[in-house]
Amino acid sequence: MTAREDPDRNADGLKELLRLAWSNLADPLLTSFERSEARNRTKQFGTELRRLQLIEAERLRSLKQHSTESPKGDQRSPDATD
Repeated sequence: MTAREDPDRNADGLKELLRLAWSNLADPLLTSFERSEARNRTKQFGTELRRLQLIEAERLRSLKQHSTESPKGDQRSPDATD
């Protein structure tokens, strides 16, 4: 299963998990341990989200770089149509 298919590992899923973890922190009935665990989850989800965003940014940068390079051996003019 790829990162895009795993709901806990895609950016939207992580954003939702972060939202839930932050709203959980607002609960006045949390024990110190539960509050600590909720803070740990927000850190974990935030770190994973940043990692996914960096991977996506690198992927897009690579695609953009490859799309601006012309293939070797391509002798057609840039405005030629097929």
